Amino acid sequence: MTQPFSPRRQSRWGLAVLADALLVTVLLAALARFCLTTYLQPFYYDLLAVSFAPTGGLLPIPLLPALGVCVGAGLTATAVWSLPRFRWLAAGVLLAAAGGLLYYHRLLLSWGALALWETLSILFTDATGFPGYFVWDALLSPTLRQQAIQSLLAAATALYALALAWAVVRLRRFWPVFALTLPWLIPAFLAEVELDWPALMAVCACWAALLLASLSARAGRDAGARVALLALPASLTLILGVSLAFPRQDYVQPTWATAARDELLALDWFASGSPLEGGFSDTPNGGTEALAEPEVDLSAAGPRRYTGRAVLQVEATHAGPMYLRGLVYSDYTGSAWTGLQIHTLSGQAAQALDGAAQGLSAARIQSLSGSSTLAYLPYRTVQVQDVSTAPAAALALPEAVAAYSVSYLPLKGEPIPEGELDSAVLEGGLSRYLEVPQQASAFLHAWYQQAQWELADSGVQPAGGATGPYAWQLNTAALIAQLLARNAQYDLGAPAVPEEEDFVSHFLGESGRGYCVHFASAAALLLRLEGIPARYVSGYAVNIPGSGQAQVLDSNAHAWVEIYLEGYGWYPVEATPSVPSQEDPEPQPSATPTPTPAPFTTPSRDPESTLEPDATLPPQQTPGEQAETEAGTPIWLAWAIPLLAVLAAPWVLWGLRRLGWRRLERRPDANAAVLAAWVWFQQLERWGGQAGPMARELAGKARFSQHILTPEERGQMLAELGQEILRVRQGLPMWKRLPFALLFPLP
Repeated sequence: MTQPFSPRRQSRWGLAVLADALLVTVLLAALARFCLTTYLQPFYYDLLAVSFAPTGGLLPIPLLPALGVCVGAGLTATAVWSLPRFRWLAAGVLLAAAGGLLYYHRLLLSWGALALWETLSILFTDATGFPGYFVWDALLSPTLRQQAIQSLLAAATALYALALAWAVVRLRRFWPVFALTLPWLIPAFLAEVELDWPALMAVCACWAALLLASLSARAGRDAGARVALLALPASLTLILGVSLAFPRQDYVQPTWATAARDELLALDWFASGSPLEGGFSDTPNGGTEALAEPEVDLSAAGPRRYTGRAVLQVEATHAGPMYLRGLVYSDYTGSAWTGLQIHTLSGQAAQALDGAAQGLSAARIQSLSGSSTLAYLPYRTVQVQDVSTAPAAALALPEAVAAYSVSYLPLKGEPIPEGELDSAVLEGGLSRYLEVPQQASAFLHAWYQQAQWELADSGVQPAGGATGPYAWQLNTAALIAQLLARNAQYDLGAPAVPEEEDFVSHFLGESGRGYCVHFASAAALLLRLEGIPARYVSGYAVNIPGSGQAQVLDSNAHAWVEIYLEGYGWYPVEATPSVPSQEDPEPQPSATPTPTPAPFTTPSRDPESTLEPDATLPPQQTPGEQAETEAGTPIWLAWAIPLLAVLAAPWVLWGLRRLGWRRLERRPDANAAVLAAWVWFQQLERWGGQAGPMARELAGKARFSQHILTPEERGQMLAELGQEILRVRQGLPMWKRLPFALLFPLP
């Protein structure tokens, strides 16, 4: 007999749907805002907060359209799971349609996945040192990169909305919803990045409302809905009041937490061997043995890999790019850089400098690999450990220390004469910084002239725009960096130079591939040919964010060139190129000799390669296909692995459940086996099954009495469970029998 229409019942059903839709949409919108502002905003609003931006930059993801997608997906998913009948069929139709769209746009979505992975790896590696930078080699324009990421996030939101609405509408339990939403927040807490507090408060308010509503859900769906509608605004008001009463700006981290963080940072997470895998380290790990390194063995400059290990912790009052000079070499032999120059810090502690009055900045540099006597210093350092000094080479501390403080003048604009001459230069002269081995000199002259002719024929203007007293030196350095970028490819996988071959000649004349060691060595010799004193320097290149704190990773290891400017001293020159954007096919140096690049790109952490001027993508080859053929990791793997995991998941579930049934039969403890079978009965109730009187009696004996059940009683329990499983299976429609068989397999 058909039940009469009940307006009251319909109103209760509408109230429950309203509460469910509100919870789902608020959760989706809050999580979307949290992820966009916490994980992506630093890349397009505050570039000083990250070490470098992805190639081509990252355009902002519009927030209002993103929230609109969340609201639409949330309402649709809630409506599907609130259907009185055929809800699984409707969900299946939506999933099938989504699968078709995903397959049709698979290339764009794969670009979005790789671009998003690259962006997040930069953020979390800067904050924690893990998991290490992932750099995508495809050259996408900022617009196409934004479109790919937006498409991926929209597709992920639609699929995630179905799962979240299922947990809210059908399960009506707090813990499944909590498990689905918490993972989006955990990375931000672990990385200690700036959080989006309004979004976080909205998520917490939804959690509180769900927790309270789940306690009343047993009384009826409408009871839980009323509690949720009342608890959500009340929870949000309470959380907002607590936040206003105890502002987060006044929070001070306790001493024990700070000490624990420092101890964790000091641990040697990669204790085995060098921090660089497959190559050589041009910067020592620290310790007194670092100062004994007599040379940079260029024959060991093979393929380089990084572990993501943090080696230094830097706290500075001046934000922006910073070179930390370590070791300095003057003599090139064709297979090595030798002539290591070391000065030892000596003198009495000086009076504290008035940094504000003199334009000084302060920095504290801590070694995370143990105590060391080698000091990595920013340029124009004037004081180390309260001792006045102006080091023009590597600086050795009197004793090994784990941390030291420095005062320095940040590099700003073009250098100007200061009337000071380096005492080491006065003593030894500049001739050693102008020497080029005879076996390389003729080749370099010919290569340099040919490269300039090709640049002139191309119609491209020579780099360099310096106008100060050192304009000739700086513009020459910029031109050399431009020529190297046009004629050589940045590649961390460059092979080692064959024995008995000149390192620079082989790099420019044969391989045409290399990284900072190759480019710095070549630039130093070319500068010497032009009559500019130059030398090879190794250390770290890092970007200090607005917070003033930065971790220096092994991937920050870098090599560059210093040129001598009379009346000023040694000045850093960047010769290693970076990759141009797709709209700018002409490669440019990553930084001109002026020290104010924005944003600062650390070449040794950016293993992307430049395209030669004549090397363009074939018309039939898309940027995504270019990444597949050159990046080393085929794009199809990004789809094959998840697809295989999805296909294997049902069989894994079936195998685990079948193994669980066998354990029920073979478990030595009959009482424990009966209780485990009772759990199966409870799971079976959701499909319309129920335990009989005998099963209830046996479960009660196993749980509450001292009676030890016999194997025969266990067999009776399992027999009744098997019969009930068969009965329920026969009563299910065909489309439900497959998932039921996966959850309740019988031998």
